[in-house]
Amino acid sequence: MGLQPIPPAWCSAVCAAIRRGPAHARFTNDGHRDWQRAFPSCWRYELEQAFIKVLSATIILGCPVTMDTPPGETWEFFFELQGEKAYGKILLRTDRQNVVIFSAHRPRRSKLRCE
Repeated sequence: MGLQPIPPAWCSAVCAAIRRGPAHARFTNDGHRDWQRAFPSCWRYELEQAFIKVLSATIILGCPVTMDTPPGETWEFFFELQGEKAYGKILLRTDRQNVVIFSAHRPRRSKLRCE
């Protein structure tokens, strides 16, 4: 299938949710734990800025991911956090107002699942 451009509307909605704050951009328990273990000196605002920076790029490539729950549209992608390559996986809920952050850590594989 290969990498695909992440839809700009998805990116915009995710950035808007992140900007609205933690009540609209929630981590899963595993996602939060993995982020803190991978980047212990990283503040949440730094992570949020890194997500917004990459998702505001003209074109970002990633892979769509099918998630069982909650309902929504999920993409995985690479981004930079504290000068290092990081892996992100975010679900935009069907209300397009809230997101679930599943992953924000160092990559465990060299490629995304659709590459």
